[in-house]
Amino acid sequence: MKKILSIFAVAVLSLFAGKAFAQRNLPGMSAVEVRADMVNGFYTGNSRNCGYNLGVFYSVIKGNNANTWSFGGEYLQTYKPYGEKGRIPVAQFTGEVGYNLRIVSDYSQ
Repeated sequence: MKKILSIFAVAVLSLFAGKAFAQRNLPGMSAVEVRADMVNGFYTGNSRNCGYNLGVFYSVIKGNNANTWSFGGEYLQTYKPYGEKGRIPVAQFTGEVGYNLRIVSDYSQ
């Protein structure tokens, strides 16, 4: 526990150690996001109640006004209790397509 707290403290203090730079939105840039989450709470050693979520997303910035197209998909696996010792697996597939339109921004930054 001490190790986790010390790593967290170093991460928080590094945010205040100097200048912070934001990601630039230049035309033609692209990004890939990979997600892995646990659902139904934290894993506590009881695999009967554990579920997970996996996702992959791709974003690309088009044009000089930094509007963004994004595409992605997710898979969710959960377990619903059934009786005293049983469980029913429930799976869900989700696909996403989005267009983020930049409306208000300060280009001088």
